[in-house]
This record gives sequence, C-alpha cells and structure tokens, in this order.
Amino acid sequence: MVDASDSRGQAFDHGETVSPVRPSTDRRPLPERFPVRVSDVQVAVIGESPVDVITGPGRDRSTRPGGSPLNVAVGLGRLGIRTELTTQIGRDHYGELIRAHLAEAGVHLSHGGGRTGRTSTASEPAQV
Repeated sequence: MVDASDSRGQAFDHGETVSPVRPSTDRRPLPERFPVRVSDVQVAVIGESPVDVITGPGRDRSTRPGGSPLNVAVGLGRLGIRTELTTQIGRDHYGELIRAHLAEAGVHLSHGGGRTGRTSTASEPAQV
C-alpha cells in the first residue's frame, strides 16, 4: 500500500502496490531519447466550446471564445501541433467567432462541428 497526499496535503491511500520510480540514467537531451517531431504529432480534442460573455456595471459587454477543450486545442495549434476539435457550434455570430479563432490558431474543426441551433454561451458578471 502506498500513502500519498494531494496538492493540498490531504492524505489518501490508493490501495495498490507501486514500484518506486527510478530516475533515468540516460543523460541525452529529450529530443534524442524520444525522436518525435512536433509535425508528426496529431491530437484530437473533444468537448465544449461556448462563447464567454462578460458583463458588469459600467463595463462594456465583451465576448470571447472559451471552454477548456477549445483552449487546449488552440494552445496545441499555436505550438504547431496538428489539432482537430470535435465540438458543437451553431451557425450564428458566436459560431463564426469560434470558427475564426480556431482558424487563426491552425485548428481544424471536425465535420461534426456544425449544427443549426445557437452556439452555447457562458456568462457571468465581471467582478469589481
């Protein structure tokens, strides 16, 4: 049994036996040990892509593409990794905002990425 703690120092027991991790004796740089070029990697990201709508007193309403899966796909695309996002977005203004954001980052929107309804939004008043 292995007892460990999470990032907050809370103890937990996995209930399993774990071998100790041994450091690698290979001192070559990572690219030499794992000869994978970024251009050889392809990632599929699946998940939500709402538009964040931010409002508040004395503040203009602002909108921006959001959602963790979309943010991950955009980050990977900006790193030059071939990335495809499978999500549901509408054929409306918000959907076009998301499509433009993905295209700018080099992310391919899978063929299932369209729908006839509205694009999902997430809104929260800005904190003052």
